[in-house]
Amino acid sequence: MVKKLLAMMLVLVMACSCVAFADEAVLDGTTEEIQGDVMLISAAPVDNTPKVVLEATEPDADGYFTLDITLYNATYKGIISAISYDEAVVAVVNKETKEATTDLLEALTCPTVAKDLETGEEIADWQSFNGSKMANGTIALMTILNTKCKYPNSIISDKFQALADENGLAVAKIAMKKLSDAPVEFKLVDDKTITGGMMVINSYGMQDCTVEFKYPDGKTDSVNVEGVNSTLSSDKTEGSDMLTRKQLRAENVVFLQINNYGTVANGTLKWVDKNNKEVRPYIKNDRTMVPLRYIAEELKCKVDYVEETREILIESGRTKLVFQIDSLTYTNDGLKKSLDAAPEIVEDRTFVPLRAVSEALNCDVQWLEGQRMVIVSPANYPWAKDNEVEKQLMSEIMLMLTLRDYAYASAQ
Repeated sequence: MVKKLLAMMLVLVMACSCVAFADEAVLDGTTEEIQGDVMLISAAPVDNTPKVVLEATEPDADGYFTLDITLYNATYKGIISAISYDEAVVAVVNKETKEATTDLLEALTCPTVAKDLETGEEIADWQSFNGSKMANGTIALMTILNTKCKYPNSIISDKFQALADENGLAVAKIAMKKLSDAPVEFKLVDDKTITGGMMVINSYGMQDCTVEFKYPDGKTDSVNVEGVNSTLSSDKTEGSDMLTRKQLRAENVVFLQINNYGTVANGTLKWVDKNNKEVRPYIKNDRTMVPLRYIAEELKCKVDYVEETREILIESGRTKLVFQIDSLTYTNDGLKKSLDAAPEIVEDRTFVPLRAVSEALNCDVQWLEGQRMVIVSPANYPWAKDNEVEKQLMSEIMLMLTLRDYAYASAQ
């Protein structure tokens, strides 16, 4: 009977619209840099942001040059961009005849050839420029992966994403001619169809990226483009009652508190490790470390550990991550990236830096300093601390965490 009452109590906690919370001391003496009272976890000095470089080469004696487009540090399925230029200064030309053309496809070349991983055979058509066009001094360039080519290959992973590492992947070359002594200049065109003028698209949507224009005289222009994807918000579900809105808000969200073995995922109270209360999130070198298997499985991923290589394999339907114990590098779908905190083993459990794993799996990660709470939610539905739904739900989550010892009462 007592166990049933405890189970009912947990249900009532989630049904309450507002509860009081007696703060529980879980501090471990560590500190973090705070921006207001919420910040992204592990605002890492390691920069893994994709970069697109558009470099105008030195014109030859007849004025011919190319605009070379290279992508760095990204996985992608396609790149869509809008680039403007002065038609009085630059003309787009046929790559073979060097004559001016109005057909952009006649000027385009893919500088990189993929190779079959088994035979070494060249695969030239791993991407397509179909749909690329130009008019009135604007180039609308589309580089889309070819679904009919053999993959995985030396460029495209088994998750069907092209890999551009820190050394760069040359994705396009446009033949051009300089028409006057005026300086050559290119700009991104931001319109309703091409957000920011540059869209680097992977399995999850448009990514943040830095775009850099380089010129023969050494001049460099740089612009940051934010990835824009449709975003949900709890304050836009006013047609539902508050209980329903809180239940919907709790779906696919994980709440972890530093040095607390209790956790809430999908509105359910659990332990981080059902068999060991000593397994808890902690902070090391200003990075939040979490048990790998718990967070990966809550994010609906498959996890494997290879004893011989000490490698950790995390796989979702869209992404494959490979970490290694004590290593400051990992791979995202085959693309090598850097970490600022290495995975390690504590209490016979593998701990990983939360931000790296979560963001690689397209999750939003936030830190609430007052509660010493990590919140992991879908990237398109980030936690909004000022919304009334989140405020009420948070006080209920905090109360649930004080009842952590009863997490499995209803099942015993």
